[in-house]
Amino acid sequence: MARGKPRLRESGFTLFEMSIVVFIAGIMLVAAASIATPMIRPARNIETDQKLANIAEAIDYYAAQNYRVPLSCRSG
Repeated sequence: MARGKPRLRESGFTLFEMSIVVFIAGIMLVAAASIATPMIRPARNIETDQKLANIAEAIDYYAAQNYRVPLSCRSG
């Protein structure tokens, strides 16, 4: 009885295995993002405070040079 060549199992990952890996990687990314977010916000607050201080200093300098405070750019 001739059966032909035996079929070799192809190497590689199945769709199920790949979906499990993607699912676990997603869980790890969500965990990392939830840990990193509270660390980023204080840095942004410090940067904003520095920018506001620079703006206040620029307004003070302008007022000292021109003897008046600059007007708003908006009309109305």
